[in-house]
Amino acid sequence: MIARPDSWAYRSRKFVRRHRGGVAAGLITLAAIGAGLVGTITQAARAQQQAQRAEREKARALYDLSKADAMGDLMAFVTASVADKPYSTAELLRRGEDMADRQFTDQLGTRAFVQLELAELWGQIGKWDRFEALSRRALDAARSAGDDAQTIQAGCFVGGAHVVRGEFDRARALFDETLALARQRRPDEPQLAIDCLVMRARVHEEQGRTAAMLADSTAALDLIGQLRPSQVDKTLQVHELKAEALAASGHMADAVRAYDTTLELLHRLGRDDHTAVTAALTNFGSLLRDSGQAQRSVQMLERVASIKTRGGGGPSDVVTLNNLARALQTAGRASDAQAAIQSALAQLKGSADAGIVGKVEMNAADIAAELGYVENGRSLLASAVDKLSAQLPVGHVLRLRHTVIGARLDLAEGRVADARQGLQQALAQGDLSHGQRTLRHATLNLLARADLQAGDPAAALAHAQQAVALARAAAQGFEASAWVGQYLLTLGLAQQAQGQGEAARTSWQQAQAQLNATTAPESPALIEVRHLLGGQ
Repeated sequence: MIARPDSWAYRSRKFVRRHRGGVAAGLITLAAIGAGLVGTITQAARAQQQAQRAEREKARALYDLSKADAMGDLMAFVTASVADKPYSTAELLRRGEDMADRQFTDQLGTRAFVQLELAELWGQIGKWDRFEALSRRALDAARSAGDDAQTIQAGCFVGGAHVVRGEFDRARALFDETLALARQRRPDEPQLAIDCLVMRARVHEEQGRTAAMLADSTAALDLIGQLRPSQVDKTLQVHELKAEALAASGHMADAVRAYDTTLELLHRLGRDDHTAVTAALTNFGSLLRDSGQAQRSVQMLERVASIKTRGGGGPSDVVTLNNLARALQTAGRASDAQAAIQSALAQLKGSADAGIVGKVEMNAADIAAELGYVENGRSLLASAVDKLSAQLPVGHVLRLRHTVIGARLDLAEGRVADARQGLQQALAQGDLSHGQRTLRHATLNLLARADLQAGDPAAALAHAQQAVALARAAAQGFEASAWVGQYLLTLGLAQQAQGQGEAARTSWQQAQAQLNATTAPESPALIEVRHLLGGQ
């Protein structure tokens, strides 16, 4: 055995056994002191970070203010220097460009800011060549200055120029690059990303990438919550974009709710009765029609017509009348639709815009077919095809509509075999992409009617069932749909022809409920179903 002094560990254990209570209290006190010290250090670090962030934001605000002041001073000098001369907007902007180059030669960040402001003004007057040229110069200046904010905005502008020229792939690549920069370098300034997200969503729309369009519009809307309340126009723009993306993706009820949200915001701001919002209201009216909400669609488009008449002091424009005519037709008011479309055609007399004239003539031919004006309908349809054929690729929705309207005219003349052939051809050419869903189920319903006239109830039943299924899928989220009501009426007729009397009556009762909620009392479909139900 070797004797040695007690170790520190041995003496510590001995002390703890003899003084357990005191040691425990001491440890608790020590832990509290430690926690407090850690908390103090953490709070100090957090306070330092907040102070540094505040300093960065202050410096950034002063920098932005200096650029805004520079732009204001520049334009004030430009306008003052020509106050006694009749200069055009374009001439003033050119003078502004020249002065910006001279005045801010060594201030690259400020020069980029001023150039972007001038580029936006060029875009507002439709001078896209100047918009692009100045945006590219601003992008070079911003990159040289190391100004991330101006680089991001300029990148979005140059991408927008690619969009205007139809260079969608190049635009999307630049938007991708610019958005990556915004996420990496300016995550605390969401408004920089929103502009690019909105424009990239439009590119996705043009390329038929509806899922990507919806993703970008949703991301932009999520960022809106971080924006200043003063940025109302941007907020409205993004809300409308989200609604359009939902509609393009086939989420019709969600799209209507998104538009309703936009209208509520417009109402709170007192902007819901101004000509500036009629484009959004027109789009909403068209969406309501496609969703089978015919009566509400008419109300929305009549509101647009009223706003434009008050704002311009004259008759409604051609686009409003054209959309209103289609809504009236869906609501079962074909005579009123005829009056609206004739007013649109009267305004287009002598117009050199073959595209818009052809589209209005095609809608007029469809209304004429429904009213039984076969000769007039064929004349209008031939004129429309002559104007549009060179512009439309095979499978385009307007080419398909031409085929369907021609079949409707064939039916009106009793040429049932020709009608069935034309409708089957349209179904073979079309698909379920956005803009063709409504046309597809309407075509199936018309084909079912033609099948009944041809004495083929089995085919009529199959086609009517398909039409009802597609319309019901599109109407999910709505209490009723004019399309569903019309197709249930046809389905009942096919069931009756097959000897399924009880099933037919059930279909007609359901049709009546759908049509009562969405169409006018004088709707031919509603009158027919009431007659079939014995005047109920």
